[in-house]
Amino acid sequence: MEWHFFRISRIILITIILLSSCHKKETLGTLLWRFRTNADVDSSPALGSDGTIYFGSRDSFLYAINTQGSLKWKCKTGDYVESSPTIGPDETIFVGANDNPIYALNGSGTIADAPWPKFRKNLRNTASVR
Repeated sequence: MEWHFFRISRIILITIILLSSCHKKETLGTLLWRFRTNADVDSSPALGSDGTIYFGSRDSFLYAINTQGSLKWKCKTGDYVESSPTIGPDETIFVGANDNPIYALNGSGTIADAPWPKFRKNLRNTASVR
């Protein structure tokens, strides 16, 4: 049986709910914000040390959303992103996409400055260092 832990419709991607109270009798929350993508989200989000929420979507983008629910940046991958991103100790964001590479991105959404951020170095797969 396949688990779809974070499957959400195309229209609504993330709904963040703040619990209004810790009392057992009160279980209703307050919707803080919604963020929409152009496709389903199959990955679980990763939370950065500054509160940034990172997740991938079937629209082939890795998203970074701030704590107010606004887009900080998005990075186009070669194919849809079903895997959940992970954040390294130096805040590098790692995520796999269906085009097979593992992407290494820095907090601004650009390819990380590392000896191996991605197969053939860049999104065009040219292996160019410039």
